[in-house]
Formats: sequence, C-alpha cells, structure tokens
Amino acid sequence: MNSLFLIFVYAIALLYQSASLGGTEEKYLQYNCGQRPKVKEISARIINGTEALPNHWPWMVAIYNSNDNLVCGGSLINEEYVVTATHCFRNQDAHEFSVRLGTTLKTNVSQCDTPQDFNKREKTTRNAEISPKLDKEYNEDTETQVICVEVESVCAPIQDNCCLFMKDIAVVKLKTKVNYTDYIQPICLPKN
Repeated sequence: MNSLFLIFVYAIALLYQSASLGGTEEKYLQYNCGQRPKVKEISARIINGTEALPNHWPWMVAIYNSNDNLVCGGSLINEEYVVTATHCFRNQDAHEFSVRLGTTLKTNVSQCDTPQDFNKREKTTRNAEISPKLDKEYNEDTETQVICVEVESVCAPIQDNCCLFMKDIAVVKLKTKVNYTDYIQPICLPKN
C-alpha cells in the first residue's frame, strides 16, 4: 500500500506541474510557489506565538462547511487544487464545503467574493488613474479580500497498510480556478 501512496503523491505533483495557465501565463510569472515576504521573527509557539500577517502565508486556505463553520485549513497547490486532511470531510458531500482564500481572518459568507468578482474589480482599478490615497485604501481593502470558491470534489486515496497519519490526506478540486495575487499563491511541491 505504500506504493499506492507514492503513486498518489506523484499524481498530485504531475497535476501541479501540468496545470495550464491559459492566457494568463504572463500574470502568473511574477508569482513563484512558496514565496512570501521576509518576516523578522516567527515564533515556534502556537499559543502566544506570532500573529499571521496578511500575505505572509499566501498558500493557506480555510475550508468552511455549509453552516459557515470553519472546519479545516489547507494549502493551495495550484489554481484549482488544495491539499488538506481527509478527516475534514467526515463522509459528507463535497458540495457542502467551500474554500476561502486571500485573508488571515476568520470570515463569514457575506464577506465573500467569487474569483470573477475579484477579477472585475481588479481590472477596473488597474484601468483607472488612482490617487495615492485611494491606492492605499485599495491595498488595505485587498488585505481583507476574501475569495470564496465552492468545492467540486474531494479525492482521498485508500491506504489500508499506512499509519494513521499517512491515511489523512486529501486533494480538493475547486469549482473555479483562482487567480494568484500577493495574498493568494501556491505552495511548492517536491519535484521527486
């Protein structure tokens, strides 16, 4: 069964490498996986640790259920896939979940934008002349920008002979691809 797990991880890596960028390749060239701003100090502690600032962990996502409860976290591996834990879904239908990206804050569904809403706003802002004051306000807005995407499917491999920890991995496919920003970027996967 260890070989099945390795095949699963290899398939995820291939998905990551082969994900097409469509016509937006130029836009994505500025975003490398696993890149984030330099942080002066990060505490190893969970309680009384270092607060996560906006865009310091741009691959982190929050997974919410249909009752708008935060159930798990995950990591964005490309514009349409997230890796997370299988136990987050507890045999529930994948369509009962959504993924929220672009913020370090716990949010509610009323704060959500779809990727399409965000793209429209970004194009409008880019095409307009922006005063320094408005530009600062736009950047502050973007820090709390929440992109919400419904889950299309969840894939969790069957691994009977693995330890408990190794059985708890899942790949989530998003219904809509997300665009990378300073606040939404993929984590790196090993090439081997």
